[in-house]
This record gives sequence, structure tokens and C-alpha cells, in this order.
Amino acid sequence: MMNLKTATRVYGLFFLIFTLISWVILSSSVLRAQPDKNIEETVNQITAKELKKHVVFLTSPELAGREAGTAGGKKAAEYVAEEFKNIGLKTLGPDSSYFQEFSTRAMSNRGPLLEMSNVLGYIEGSDPILKKESLVIAAHFDHLGLGGPMSGSPGQLHPGADDNASGTAGLIELARAFTSLTEKPKRSILFIAFDGEEIRMAGSNHYVKNPLWPLDNTVSIINMDQIGRSTENGCFAFGAQSSPGSKEILTELNQNTSKINLAVVDMPGMGSDHSPFYENKIPYLHFMSGMNPDRHTPGDTIDKINADGMEKICRLIFRYALKIASTDQRPVYKEMAPGAMGQNQMDGSPDRMSMKRKPQLGIVPDFQGSEKGCKILEVKDDFPAALAGLQAGDIIIKIDKQAITRPQDLSALLETKKPEDEISVIVLRNAEEKIFKLILK
Repeated sequence: MMNLKTATRVYGLFFLIFTLISWVILSSSVLRAQPDKNIEETVNQITAKELKKHVVFLTSPELAGREAGTAGGKKAAEYVAEEFKNIGLKTLGPDSSYFQEFSTRAMSNRGPLLEMSNVLGYIEGSDPILKKESLVIAAHFDHLGLGGPMSGSPGQLHPGADDNASGTAGLIELARAFTSLTEKPKRSILFIAFDGEEIRMAGSNHYVKNPLWPLDNTVSIINMDQIGRSTENGCFAFGAQSSPGSKEILTELNQNTSKINLAVVDMPGMGSDHSPFYENKIPYLHFMSGMNPDRHTPGDTIDKINADGMEKICRLIFRYALKIASTDQRPVYKEMAPGAMGQNQMDGSPDRMSMKRKPQLGIVPDFQGSEKGCKILEVKDDFPAALAGLQAGDIIIKIDKQAITRPQDLSALLETKKPEDEISVIVLRNAEEKIFKLILK
């Protein structure tokens, strides 16, 4: 039998081993928890105050509406580059600059040659292999200046607060947040502020033809275009069908953290700087707070910006981007329905390719709805739908003699119309058909 002295030593040794093992487990748990704590601290650095500060400058009269190819547009590009420098992003442009300069004509092959600049910077990933891949986070900083063919009020200053000073502000603050992370994501993250989006997406089209990061190693793009007019904490994320699994990831992150009124939409939404990437088989999500009647008008002003809503949207985008940049599995690309890109799924946007203004109803369709037809989520004041008496909840089932079975049908029909056309709209309201006559704007 074991004597008392020996037993004491054995039990003492067991206790010491148990204590050491417990300490190791506890220490590793603490170490694993620290990045999560750092993530929460980093997320909280994205604030309404800082976001609004950028929007205030970008919409100031000094920048004269940030029209591409003008002095105001150049000042906007220089502002973003200076912010990238202060944040500490690595340069990617020629001669170690943040700029990718290019030129294009305002009206296809006509008009003066305009000098523009995309602004780029990146953080390097932490994984020795995956850091060769990049996730792009993007927004365009140009707007309409004093109007022009894409505006209903040419000759007046167009501040472009929502479109797209809001997205540019989000881009800057997301870059700042990612640089402050203690533990960087595995993949590199490339931040791009595009110029010339309002001119046939000139900046993003130039970039994909002259990429500064190989497109084969570009895993996805997150585009922010108009995130400043959120109502009831609402936000759309379009294009989920291009990347299977993105809807589930984003929805779960939102449910567990941000809890905003999020609609993750399979369909493409409106064309923007993500479109040229998608055409090169790169999946995307396009974040947008929704359409509003001030878009492309002098009324898109700073006082209408919901900075608190921007904060919530940008914090969710940060979490999603971190997830995509940190996972071993690369996002999967999936081709959407033929002809989907370029169609105007958000009613009322101009056609950037033709530079012609499309006719508008002034509604936000329900892209998630299961009803046969096009359910109206929101009716914009002072637009044809509202003036004619259409209401949120109405389901458009026919325009003139053409059946409308889904939002894409409405978009395709509007392609055949022009402003001032009179149309007959048949809707279902409380299971009863109603007919409205209206004149497109």
C-alpha cells in the first residue's frame, strides 16, 4: 500500500498538473476572446459623427458637386487620398501614389476629353498565401456638378449627399477601422474610390481593364452607393445571387449584431461600380439605403442624411467584409439571369450607358416578395405613383396591356417608355383590382 507521505506527493503532483492544464486552457480562451474584443472596439470606432464629417466636406460649395473631370472632382479625389494616407493604407498606384489616373469623354465618342482619377489603397492580409487575394470595398465619389443630361435641373448645384458622398464617407471609415484591427484578416482588402461613375461607370470600367490587383485574385467586391437615406434602419443588399452563401452570412451577422431592417436581395438592383466586376465573374454585394425623390436633383443635401443609419449600415458591412476576408474558402461566383446587370431594378435611375434619363414611377419595389406581380414597398412623395394614388402594399399586376409578374417586368417595361408618357396601372389592393392613370416623370 502507498504510505501517507508518498500519497501526499502523488496527489500534490496531480494537483499541480491539473492547475497547469487549467491555466493553459484559461489562457488560450482569453487569447481567443481578445480578437473578438478588439473587433467590437473597432466596430464602435465607426461613428455617425465621423461619417457625417466627410459628407459635410464632400457636399460643400467648394467642391461644386464633384463632377468628374472638374476642379471640384479633383478636390474630392485629393481629399480621399489624404484620408487614406492619414489612415496608413498601403499605396497601389503608379509611383507609389494613391491615384490611378485615366481619361474619358463625357458623351461616348463625343465631347471633351476629361481627366479623372480613381483613388486606391490597401491593407495587407495576414496569411502568407491568402494575402495574395483581395476583397474590394468600393464607392464612387463623383456626382453631377451643375446637373446636365442626367439631371432634371441642369444649371443648379447638385450636392450629391446621398449619391454618393455617403458611400465615400463609409469607405473612408471602413478603411480606418480595418487598419486599427490588432489581428488583420487573412486576405488583403483593397479600398477603391471610383471617379466617373456618373459617366458610364468610367472609373470602374477603366480599373477592370487596367487592374492594379489581378482580377483572378479579386474574390469579391462590396459596393456602397447611396447609403445615407435609411428610413426605419432600412438597408438593401443587392446581388446576393452572384455569391451563393452571402445571404445566409449577412443575415446571420445582422441578426446577431446590428439588427437593422435588412433586405438581402438576390436580384441585381441598379447598375453601379460593381457591374464591371460582375461582368468579369467577380461576385458582389451592393449596399443601398433605398431610392429617394431627391436623387440626381439639387435636393440631395446634407440635412437629409441619416448619419445614425449610415453608422449601423457601415458597422454591418465591416462585420461582413471581415468574415469574407478571414475565411479560408473563397466566395463562389454564380452567373445571374441573362441581361440582369444594367437593368434598372430600382425604379427611377438614369441609364448610365445612354446618358438618357429613364421615366420614373417613384416607388421602391419589394424584391423579396413572393406575390405574383410587383409589390410596392414605398411610394415617394411628389412622384407619379403617389400623385396618382398608388400606395405601399399595392401589387402592380399590369401596365397598359402588359402583365407584370415580378419587379424585372416593371423594369423592362420602363425601358420602352419615356418621360411624359401616360400609362394605365392595374394594382391589387386588398384583393381588389384598381386602375390608375398616371404620367411618367
